[in-house]
Amino acid sequence: MSNTLRQIRSDDLYWLKQILDTSINFYIRNCERITELAEIFGEDESDTWQGVLTRGLNSLEDSAELMKEAKRGDEI
Repeated sequence: MSNTLRQIRSDDLYWLKQILDTSINFYIRNCERITELAEIFGEDESDTWQGVLTRGLNSLEDSAELMKEAKRGDEI
């Protein structure tokens, strides 16, 4: 899957604000854990934070695939 540009909708700015607020709040609540993980892996905190986001996205994509397969099975 590649990144593509699309026209920005008015709701996009609202959702971007919501995403940033959620991300900042999550980081504040978990900054000590992220720092500890960064030290264990020998990387910057930003790299660890990116890993958290990437693994979370991968997990959601895996769950979405399972849901799609289940729906296909229901259609048969």
